[in-house]
Amino acid sequence: MMAEVIIGVMGGIGIGKSEFIKSMKKRRFSSQLPAMLVTPGEFKVYEESKRVKDIAASVFYPALKRNDKYTCFAAEIAMLSARVEQMLRASKENGIVLVERIPEENRFVFFENDYKSGIFGDPNSKIARSFYQSYSATYQYLKNKIAPVNVFVYLDVKPEVALRRIKERGRKSETGIDISYLRNLYSLYQRLIDEILPDTVPMYGHRLLRIDANNDLSDEDLKRFHLQIEERIMKSLQLQGWKLKKQD
Repeated sequence: MMAEVIIGVMGGIGIGKSEFIKSMKKRRFSSQLPAMLVTPGEFKVYEESKRVKDIAASVFYPALKRNDKYTCFAAEIAMLSARVEQMLRASKENGIVLVERIPEENRFVFFENDYKSGIFGDPNSKIARSFYQSYSATYQYLKNKIAPVNVFVYLDVKPEVALRRIKERGRKSETGIDISYLRNLYSLYQRLIDEILPDTVPMYGHRLLRIDANNDLSDEDLKRFHLQIEERIMKSLQLQGWKLKKQD
């Protein structure tokens, strides 16, 4: 059995993804949506890959401090592979699966930022271009192995708000993150959401739910967004030719 619906939750650092996903875990879908599924009632959540976080903390960031571009590049490839591996596992579940972060974020946001910011050397240098071409080819090869996302949920948070939240939660792994870095990521997310995905995902407009999460989300906000996600899922399934089952 393969997952019938994959929901990808996207967004930068300090935007409240963890809280949003916890709220999704607690909520069940209405009776109408499961009636469309072969495996009604199934809902699994895959939070941020532990493997990705471990590679970032133990390999990527130490290499970045040493200005070791070769190890940084190897870590980026390893994180992409771990992300794809998680998506493969998720796609083998039954029913509806929610995944925190998707491979497109690795490729078009985090790696793109590394490249443009000079982590691999001058972006115009031969070695940096070689890294870029190798990563792009690896991404395309691995991406072709996984099922497409059915519904994209993007938590849109301004860099200034994200930085305040990062400082408030005080995680050791996030020390050193500054507003410039967050602004760069935000710009790349806007490009991913508004330009790249629309060009590559069929019926993208029906699959995307863009959530303004600059204010802390209340229980009523979360309930409303959960219903909107459900509507996107049903619309996506209907556009793929799925029909609502008749109730006995």
